[in-house]
Amino acid sequence: MSEFINAILALPRPLVWAILGLAAGIEYVFPPFPGDVVTLVGSVIVGSEGLNIFPVFVFITAGGLAGAWLDFEFGRWVASPGDNWLKAWFRRPRVKRNVDRVRKGFEKHGDLYLVVNRFLPGIRALFFVAAGMVGFSRRRTLLAALIGTLLWNGLILAAGLSIGANLDELVAFVDRYTTLAWIGLAVIAAAILGRFLWKKFRSKSSTS
Repeated sequence: MSEFINAILALPRPLVWAILGLAAGIEYVFPPFPGDVVTLVGSVIVGSEGLNIFPVFVFITAGGLAGAWLDFEFGRWVASPGDNWLKAWFRRPRVKRNVDRVRKGFEKHGDLYLVVNRFLPGIRALFFVAAGMVGFSRRRTLLAALIGTLLWNGLILAAGLSIGANLDELVAFVDRYTTLAWIGLAVIAAAILGRFLWKKFRSKSSTS
């Protein structure tokens, strides 16, 4: 990771800004892309070279917001009328029931989901696709995306300013956070699965 960051830092600054914005958006279109590295690069530039934080913040925020918007519109397209294999798959009864459950969740806590999801690695794009599929408000979706992106980018950039040029420490900071976030997601998934299996077991016991 350090070599990748150093290669970007060697480029002309306007090109660095463009890469930061583009990469921040790619993370939402292609989730395996290490999007947090993008914000990390920006924090290194600001912390080590004393450059203006404003262009870094603007470009990575704009890129993330654009990516969230693309995911949302994709979700709307999937839910719209039409005939292709993807739309047909989402219209299957079992899938439709799951989508209805997601819709109910968004009706209660949609804004919170979309703000908090920025702090969850790997699955950020899915929340915005789901928002589009269940017909969540575009304005509220983009506002929540903006708030979550501002909070997350502010956290990483603040870490860059405090740690400065210590790139290894910055990389370790993001790696530790990502690991803890995945552990948290695994615990939540296990709890949901356990609750589902327990309900299924109780329903079978009551009918026997």
